[in-house]
Amino acid sequence: MIGDDGFEKSGLTASARCVPYGRGRTCILVALFGAMSLADCASLDCTDIGDESQLAFNFNSVVSQHPNERLRVRACVDDVCRSTVFRKGQFPSVAFGEDVITDDEPRPVTLTIVDERSQVVFDGATTATPRKRQVNGDGCSPTTWQARVDTSGTSDLIATDS
Repeated sequence: MIGDDGFEKSGLTASARCVPYGRGRTCILVALFGAMSLADCASLDCTDIGDESQLAFNFNSVVSQHPNERLRVRACVDDVCRSTVFRKGQFPSVAFGEDVITDDEPRPVTLTIVDERSQVVFDGATTATPRKRQVNGDGCSPTTWQARVDTSGTSDLIATDS
């Protein structure tokens, strides 16, 4: 039978909740009635680092060949594309997040870069396979998916471990 206070009346057991905190897991004692085991809280040694799924395109090699030019960049994952104008001084990368990358399914990716004269200076395609990542330890949240592709030459798009 459960009393008005939310605790079981027969046996009066204690309850605890394990939550991520700092470098491990901490147990918060809700009530102290009877004996209680904290073994469940020690079963996972999780940290509390945030992370997000991402597939990133790094096109630094193209920028280094066109250092003073404004470049138009179009990157696609599956059928989802993003376009941007890259200017000198910006970090040469375009990323897709959790709205596109949700698991370890291999995905077709393309990257096209056009210079100020509307000349294609890079046009490449490959398949990228996101890798599972758990920055707080095995079995600890969050679980994210990471992939990266790098440019080489004028048409080589290379999937790399991120």
